[in-house]
Amino acid sequence: MGGVDPVLQAVLESTSDVVMVTDRTGTIRKVNHAFEKLTGFDAAKLEGSDARDLFRDCNDDGFCDALWTADAEHRHFDTVRSMHADGEARAHSLTLTPIRDGAGQPSSYVGLILSETFTAGTGRKAGHDPLTDLPDRGLLADRVGQAILNAKRVNKSIALLVMGLDRFTVINDGLGHGAGDTLLKEMAERLGKVIRQSDTAPRLDGDKFALMTPISAIDDS
Repeated sequence: MGGVDPVLQAVLESTSDVVMVTDRTGTIRKVNHAFEKLTGFDAAKLEGSDARDLFRDCNDDGFCDALWTADAEHRHFDTVRSMHADGEARAHSLTLTPIRDGAGQPSSYVGLILSETFTAGTGRKAGHDPLTDLPDRGLLADRVGQAILNAKRVNKSIALLVMGLDRFTVINDGLGHGAGDTLLKEMAERLGKVIRQSDTAPRLDGDKFALMTPISAIDDS
């Protein structure tokens, strides 16, 4: 079991969430049964291998370099591509949290992977707004809950901003709902270009959007 504590092992196997535990360098120490079911890989073959080999996006400059570093904080990525046993790369969200030792240095990392499932019969992702493909209100609530728990644990903060489009009803009523939808999609696209991978920017409803971001340093605020 790669030295994983028996209590941790029991917790991993009792949850339906897909969990991966690595050491400080990114070497896989443990994956649970849910991970095996999702990816098709055998746990015994994965343990001791480099977690970077699983993520297709590690071929992109800088994506994985910053994950397993001494100053890494709790990070959430809406979409990463991981390799599966059938040779295909599939999209998942990834939350990676460092577990620190008494000196404040990461001793291991816990990765929580969620498959980007699609709502049956609709062709759209569950937890996402069907018009803009941004996270929806329910997914935001889940992300905020996780971020608050992590912020308390590491004595950090999060920022939550709610915003709306001025005079959206004038555009919607004067030019039609098609023009309003085009504006909402443009807003979503611009949000996606300026946020960090650790941020969450959902559409709440109508012309209301939000931004949730972890604050790990004074400069972030």
